[in-house]
Amino acid sequence: MKILFDVEYPFAWAHGGEQVLVEGLMTHLPELGVEVEPLKWWDEKQHGDIINMFYLPSNAAKFAKIKGIKIVSYVYLDGYTSKGKKELFGRKLFIKAFNRVFANYATSLGFKYPIIADAYIYPSNPDKLMGNYLFNAELDKSYVISHGIDDKYFIEKNLPVRSNYLISISTIHERKNNVLLGKIAKKLNLPIIFLGKPYGKNDPYYLEFLSLVDNKNVIYKGFVGEAEKIEYLKRARGFILLSKTESFNYATLEAFALGCPVFLPDLGWARGLYDGYAEFGDLKDMSKLQCQIQSFYNCPDRINKKYLVPTWKEVSQAYLDVYKSIL
Repeated sequence: MKILFDVEYPFAWAHGGEQVLVEGLMTHLPELGVEVEPLKWWDEKQHGDIINMFYLPSNAAKFAKIKGIKIVSYVYLDGYTSKGKKELFGRKLFIKAFNRVFANYATSLGFKYPIIADAYIYPSNPDKLMGNYLFNAELDKSYVISHGIDDKYFIEKNLPVRSNYLISISTIHERKNNVLLGKIAKKLNLPIIFLGKPYGKNDPYYLEFLSLVDNKNVIYKGFVGEAEKIEYLKRARGFILLSKTESFNYATLEAFALGCPVFLPDLGWARGLYDGYAEFGDLKDMSKLQCQIQSFYNCPDRINKKYLVPTWKEVSQAYLDVYKSIL
């Protein structure tokens, strides 16, 4: 079996969770006897049994299907899962009408991925249900597979005494709400360590974030290696992320794996994945959010229920099972 991997954005342009997922699968699937390659647009002799697309397939994918190649689409609908019922109903009506009137354009936009793909993999059950609701994606072709975490996150047995700081790990970008969290840190006089890098060092949002750094409440360490990140997580009082949308977040899984308490925004992407395992804050009410973060800081260990984080071996096996099901 040979799997070809294709992504929408080059990793040199946009790093993040998708890059970690693809690289992890391409590393661990061969351990299960699967041959893997990136899709080579320039190689007319390249062959494969399946193309695993990490985007919504469009018209171009039809040419692969004509040649007998199966299509698996990794679908993340985090832009929808955090919206209200009325707005979602409006989107559903729009997509249905657009599909009927502008069928070819709808295919180009990925609205018809359920027709083109042979199987769809979602990062969470809310994404899966959203695909069915908005795009009529068949549930029997839909699979939910988490992301994998390196074994080094599971071998820590004797964790050190936690320090006084919270930690936030993410790309420095407007979608991640780093500036908002930095302002809250100053307002509440709480120390928060930020790890991560921007998409570009001249990004105005990144520059705004840097203006908040004071090494007292807003402590920015930039991008660090795995070993150093693990040490920060092991000693953190808690992990906090206020992203507006997420398809999945590796740092959250890493925090769970190391037993670090987790605080997330009370939005569909977070509540749908981690309800009962994390604490949540209301992004629509700043006063309430500040109280919730202060309460989490004061008593981060209120939730004892442990989230079961999968290994790369488990995730790779789940992908392999999907591949086998369509061949």
